[in-house]
Amino acid sequence: MRRVLTIILVAVAALAAASCGKGNHVWAGPDDTLTEALVVVATKTHAEVPLADLTSWPWDTLLIFHEGARASDVEAAVGVPVLRGEFVYDRTLMVFMQSGAPSRAVTTYMGFSFAPTEPLRFTHSARVVPVQRAGGGWDVFLLEPGVKP
Repeated sequence: MRRVLTIILVAVAALAAASCGKGNHVWAGPDDTLTEALVVVATKTHAEVPLADLTSWPWDTLLIFHEGARASDVEAAVGVPVLRGEFVYDRTLMVFMQSGAPSRAVTTYMGFSFAPTEPLRFTHSARVVPVQRAGGGWDVFLLEPGVKP
């Protein structure tokens, strides 16, 4: 009996060790708190705010991918799988990185206005800047310090 228990424990430990090496990923998912904070900036306060003030997790770099970005391109930029599907669908993907590794991946329905290159890279100093459109309504920009919309 003792030998069977030892074999089972060794097998469980081997499976756990094997899964640690292969299962490195940060799955993207919605973050209602961050999305709501971005909505408030865009529709109510209309005030510039550091993005870091809206997050509660560690990060030093932000990568942004728009709807339609391929999962393989996201993984190549991030270093690990982030999307369960084949592409970013119907959302904006925000991957927060800490020391070169993803600390959190968030999907939001908020669209950001900026150049069409991907991934878009921002530092921890990035700020959320609401800008009123000529015809009414607001756009939300993510900008580095010193950059004007």
